[in-house]
Amino acid sequence: MQVIGKLNTYQNYLVEKFGERVQKVPLNSGFSCPNLDGTLSNIGCSYCRNDAFSPFYCDATQPVVQQLRNGMQFFGKKYGVSKFFAYFQSFSGTNASIDELYKVFSSVIDVPGVVGLVIATRPDCIDSEKLHMLKELSAKKYISIEIGIESTNDNVLKRINRGHTYKQSADAVRKIAEFQLSVGGHIILGLPGESSTEHIHAAQILSELPLSSIKIHHLQILRGTKMADEFAKNPEDFKLFSLAEHIERLADFVENLRSSIAIDRFNTRSPLSLLISPRWNSEKNVRNCNINSLLEDSLIKRGTWQGKMFKK
Repeated sequence: MQVIGKLNTYQNYLVEKFGERVQKVPLNSGFSCPNLDGTLSNIGCSYCRNDAFSPFYCDATQPVVQQLRNGMQFFGKKYGVSKFFAYFQSFSGTNASIDELYKVFSSVIDVPGVVGLVIATRPDCIDSEKLHMLKELSAKKYISIEIGIESTNDNVLKRINRGHTYKQSADAVRKIAEFQLSVGGHIILGLPGESSTEHIHAAQILSELPLSSIKIHHLQILRGTKMADEFAKNPEDFKLFSLAEHIERLADFVENLRSSIAIDRFNTRSPLSLLISPRWNSEKNVRNCNINSLLEDSLIKRGTWQGKMFKK
């Protein structure tokens, strides 16, 4: 029996798997990104600013083990948690040689309190050799790989200078799943060039992939990015939503999203000092606004739930 308003959240999934809350500890391994190091380009994705989501202790000049211990101490005290994921969040977490990757990942996997690794990366930074190595490490601890998909529309991906196609993302997700590793995806709602209903189609086709989890971001314009320059010149090209509009788009998206995909995030968070627009999701406002509850209320009013509209 389906439950009106029901969401499959990643936190609930982790509590079921590990018996309690698990906190991700973001790390900066010092790896770069092929969209920044000249492999594809040196300007990066038009919306991206890495320091907008990097905690204070993420200093690439410090060993990742030290970053991890600092982060565990900080988050453990803040949230009262004792289990952690070493989260390779900055830039592309698999953009290095197999030897470098093994050295970094194996240095943190046995730290007491660490129950797994979560590695954020791009579809063009994954191959069979790296997946074999990660599969071996998964015999010791939980391993999850997050792929930056961002959009299912190739024209949109080109416009934001992602440097890959949706097919590359889909192929990478399938490849990771073949190795029986947990695989997550990132998607951004409201990118320039998207139609008003494209998020519904995106939820449907993403649901056909073997995704274990997904992060849903809303578009934010950040200072110092190429997109900020584009926004200043042609603001009419951007359809930035209010909080109420974001909740309705989320409701559209999740009722078309396969119910077995755990949702890890419902919105983007950036420091107010870097945020141009929309500013409803400043750090202060986020603390006073439970997006999950607002979304559940919207689903209840609609008489719907995650996956109701997904066509298998």
